[in-house]
Amino acid sequence: MALSIEVERRGILEPIREQVHIKQKVIRDMPVKKLTDVLIAILAGARGVVETNKRVRPEKALQLAFGRHRCAEQSVISDTLNACSCVNVAQMQEAMQDIYQSHSQGYHHDYEVVVDLLYDGKTQLPRALRELVVTAAAILDLDATRGQRTIVRIDGHGGSLDDVNWLLGQGYHVHTKEYSTKSARKLAESVITWYDDEKGSGRQFGYVTQEVTEYVDIVHRIAVRTRKKNG
Repeated sequence: MALSIEVERRGILEPIREQVHIKQKVIRDMPVKKLTDVLIAILAGARGVVETNKRVRPEKALQLAFGRHRCAEQSVISDTLNACSCVNVAQMQEAMQDIYQSHSQGYHHDYEVVVDLLYDGKTQLPRALRELVVTAAAILDLDATRGQRTIVRIDGHGGSLDDVNWLLGQGYHVHTKEYSTKSARKLAESVITWYDDEKGSGRQFGYVTQEVTEYVDIVHRIAVRTRKKNG
């Protein structure tokens, strides 16, 4: 209850109310009001829209705390969600960006999740990387100057040549792994001196001396190797 009062006091949801416009015939509740009902249900622990009838509709004080005088019936809320278009999704993302920049401490913090996008199960990082970077840059308001002071770290199959060159071309610094195992073996052959890992893990690392010609900016590469069980 205290959270809802503070949300209303600060006007945190105003960007959603002002920017998200769902095309749907209004009988009793504006579509954006029904989105508020969904939010209340989520905060009340609901796992599905159907639970709004039990968790939100009977709780008049909870509705009032969020500036609502009633709660729409769950099937009506579902109709509103089904009426949302790709345009509405984009509007919601822009509204959430405004909310994040205005109210989140993460906007000024070094270690926070600022983008969380959902893709189908077949989408791997190389296909999503640029969209994630562009979206994060918009949320963090990274202009050319701030972008040049930003390090993009990529893990998990995301260091393709094209993507790294794209990031370098945007002015970012990049920390990633080589995309190709075959290429990594070839690069490792150019290491002159190997150094043991001080942690005693059995790993060794060395500076790659092979000339860099495929990237659009200067890069420094380090090879890492670990002895296999067979020696």
